[in-house]
Formats: sequence, C-alpha cells, structure tokens
Amino acid sequence: MTELKNLEEKLNSNLNRISIIRIVSWSTFVIFWTFSFWTICQQTIWLHNFQFFANLRLDYYLFFFGLLVSYTIIFPIARYADRRRIISNIILESEDEEHTKFLEFCNIINKRLSTTKKCLLVESSESAYYKYSAGASELLDTTEFRQRINSTYRISSKTTHYSFETDAVQITLLGSMVLIFHWRSRKFSVRQSINFYGSLERFHFIWDEQIPVDSQILQYQWKYTNKNGRPDQRFKDNYQIPTLLFWSFEIETNEEILQILLSDSSMGEDIAKAIEDFKAIVSSNKISEEGV
Repeated sequence: MTELKNLEEKLNSNLNRISIIRIVSWSTFVIFWTFSFWTICQQTIWLHNFQFFANLRLDYYLFFFGLLVSYTIIFPIARYADRRRIISNIILESEDEEHTKFLEFCNIINKRLSTTKKCLLVESSESAYYKYSAGASELLDTTEFRQRINSTYRISSKTTHYSFETDAVQITLLGSMVLIFHWRSRKFSVRQSINFYGSLERFHFIWDEQIPVDSQILQYQWKYTNKNGRPDQRFKDNYQIPTLLFWSFEIETNEEILQILLSDSSMGEDIAKAIEDFKAIVSSNKISEEGV
C-alpha cells in the first residue's frame, strides 16, 4: 500500500508542477501579445484622441520585439508545457519477471478492448447481473469508452502499455496495479489489482441505440411491456428493441470492482482464455518456487 501511495503522490505532484509551468508560460505569452497589440494600435491616429494613448511613446521596434520574444521563446515553452501536461513522466522500473509478464498480459487485454466496436464501463457499483432486469425499460447505467489506443495522460515504462477512457475516468492496467485518472478532479488514483474475471456466461444486454456491427442479436422485444410481457397498448410509440450478447469483464481492485461490457462476445472469450493462461503461468511459478 505504501508503494501505491508513493506512486499516486508522484503522479499528482508531477501533474501539478507541469500545470503550473503551463499556466505561467501561456500567461506570459498573452502578456507579450497584448503588449505588441497595444504598441501597434497606439500608432493609429484616432487613438491619439485619448490622453492615455497620446502619452505613450512606443514604436514599431517594440512591437516587433514583443512578437519576436513571444514566438521564439515564450510560445515554444508554452507548447512544450502543454504537451507535458498530458504526459506524467513517471518511469516504472521493474526487474520482476512476473510483473513484466503481467504487464504484457494487460497489454493483450487493452489492445483487444480498443478494437471492439462498443466497450462500456458500468457506472453503478452494483454488479450488472443484479442490475439487469427482464423488463425492456430497465437499462443499465453505462459510459462508453472512447476508441483510443494511446491514453491522454500516459506513463513511461520499459514495456509499452495502453489505456482506455471515458468522459469521467481513464483506466490503465499496469501489471499488478490499476491506474485511474479522474477527469473532473484532474487527479490520479492507484489501485491494487486483486483479480480479473471474465464471464463465460455471456451477458444479455438490452440495446436501444444503433446496433454495433460486431454484436450478436439474441432476440427482439417490445420497449414497453405489460405485466404479461406483451406490448403495452398505452404507448403509441412502442417499438421492438434488440437484446444483444455482451461479454462481461471485471477488474477487482482493493477498493472497487470495475466492470466492462464488450459488444464482441467472441473477443471476450479470447480475453478469458488469456486470463486463464496467465493464471496458469503464475500458479506454476508459485509451485516451482515452493518446490525449491
């Protein structure tokens, strides 16, 4: 827990420091541009009708000097800080072979998550299996992941890795750790990854939007139904919506369970196989260590 806390503090400290540099550099750039703008404006005749501008004794040399400084010095610094703002450069060094394999395994999952057409994060803390209802109007609270391979806030490490994000959070699997970035608070939180679960019993999910091309349709049912499960005649705009086959992937951490739903259920089976293969490797390593 101490290592997790230290990593979390380093990430947030680095992010805050970069943010300060960014604010100062862009503020200086705006000041120089404002200075250059007023320098050129005071040369116009109509501004001299105002006493304030009549007393100014600025010329074009200062105008060009302001532009030169802003473009050659301040602007590159501001742009550099802007790029550094989206990179938390904490180098994760690890000589642990098991951790390296775990990181590579996480990359397999991340790559496959990024290629599925619909990848949803369950917002509710309740499990999707308990939240799901047979009634078509009972829709699960989810947030769609943006289809990006590289994260907006990323970490440098020996092994390349991938992140997936929503409008609220960004999740990065880092071996035995799960890195979560909260967009609203602009803060990192690090969780200890306890286990991965893949539901081989595929999850039936009611879908009321455009159907993903990689999904499998189980059946159609009416959006509004009565107690007998038949179409409710009170709703004139009642129509049939599909029940899709989604695969449920869960990441259990020391504080919460992150549940992800994939529209490509066959891809979910591939991830489940990768999970089982990795668990088998870890188990065999532990047995060999105990034998020694």
